[in-house]
Amino acid sequence: MVRTHHFLITLLFLIFVSGNLYSQELRERLETHVTILAADSLEGRGLGTRGKDIARDYIRNQFAEIGLTSFKEDYFHHFEFRSTSGVIANIYGTNVVGFLKGHDSKLKDEYIVIGAHYDHLGYEMRGDERVIFPGADDNASGVSLMLEMARYFATNPESHGRSLIFVAFDAEESGLIGSRWFIEDERFASKDIKTMFSLDMVGMYRSNEGLNLKGIGSIAGGEELAGYLAGNHNLILRKQGSRIEERTDTWYFGLAGIPSVHVHTGPHSPYHQPGDLAHLLQYEEMAKVKNFTVDLVKILSFQESIEPSGSFLAQSGNVRFDFGAVAMLGRSRHLYPDEFFTADDVFGFGAGFFLRIHMGQKIVVQPEVLYDYNGSKSPEGSFRRHSVMLPLNIQYNLMSMHGGIFRMYPFAGGYYQHHFNGKNGGETIDFSTYYKDHEWGFQYGLGIDMLKFHLGFVYHQALTGVADDDLLKIRSSSNRFRIGYRF
Repeated sequence: MVRTHHFLITLLFLIFVSGNLYSQELRERLETHVTILAADSLEGRGLGTRGKDIARDYIRNQFAEIGLTSFKEDYFHHFEFRSTSGVIANIYGTNVVGFLKGHDSKLKDEYIVIGAHYDHLGYEMRGDERVIFPGADDNASGVSLMLEMARYFATNPESHGRSLIFVAFDAEESGLIGSRWFIEDERFASKDIKTMFSLDMVGMYRSNEGLNLKGIGSIAGGEELAGYLAGNHNLILRKQGSRIEERTDTWYFGLAGIPSVHVHTGPHSPYHQPGDLAHLLQYEEMAKVKNFTVDLVKILSFQESIEPSGSFLAQSGNVRFDFGAVAMLGRSRHLYPDEFFTADDVFGFGAGFFLRIHMGQKIVVQPEVLYDYNGSKSPEGSFRRHSVMLPLNIQYNLMSMHGGIFRMYPFAGGYYQHHFNGKNGGETIDFSTYYKDHEWGFQYGLGIDMLKFHLGFVYHQALTGVADDDLLKIRSSSNRFRIGYRF
């Protein structure tokens, strides 16, 4: 009996020690990857730098050492795109792609993509000093996590039912270029990709007090599964939901109808700064995030089917929806048919909500519901109205960059306005008699979207008169600057 107790104690001790050794080795490997990729000698891994090529070759060599099957003989997926930053030039990029065949005979022809971008901002000259942006958290951390996930699955070939594709994306910082080329390349059979994970900035768990899994709700049952596993790994999950993140490589997968998850510790990080250094990352928590994500992929890889959630289906495909709030400031006045007489303008403003319906890549239909305060100088003094305005405009994307994060577009359309209160020269306007309580008109303008913010200018002009007087035919007009926020 005593010998049995001694054996069990020894066994538990060995399991504990081996577990600690594995965790320590994992942390050390994660730190080694980041230290190499974020070294000053790699010049910030910017486009056109020798440092980015060194990073590319390092990832390729790691894929080969781990035992991934190559996309081509050299693991490289080359592409070319045109850059308009500074000067117009053709730029060459390279994704690094490796495969692991699935273990389940029924599921091995379906794929889960695990990706992380390896490019960064490079460096800039400040006077005579070359300032390097090392990009440790953004995104040497994600590449490091991807490499160690690949190592786990290659070492444990029976741990995944579906086949796995590991991709180090290039040119993410230039507008998600590498992931767009990947998803549009017919050789990768996007119809067989069931879900995708983008590991982007995963090194600051403690600083952000948790882990974000944006888009996990795009997988049916994904939030429930992730919540269960997070409890097992003692992790706190923060932002989730079914909305696909637009600012990382999940975006074009989501546009292709593929449920996609952004694994991300959060913005409390020195990212996009020279101080994004390897020694600042929190490697113990990175190891926990890696182990959690491995378990999540393992379960999904054997799941009988990976289905997109209903909420994701409602916002994916060629027709997508989003909404937000907008405020307007400007001037308004009355237009008279007599070209020699013009009313003076007055200050006006408005605010309300909009819905955007994206009809493919170029066309957006935007209905709005607004409160509008408008008017004009009048013979009686000041003519003022409180109105509910219902504009409907069509936008055409002249320029769309970074997965739609930046847009420039002209727009035009019509509007209906109902006036419910007002004064003319201090007297209350009676809309039941002389003055009309409704108005039809047209509008046109120009808008710019940056991240979630909108800036624009719009001109409104009525087609119907202010009053029931066929002789005067006074019509209202306004110029407004707009600022909006997309939820």
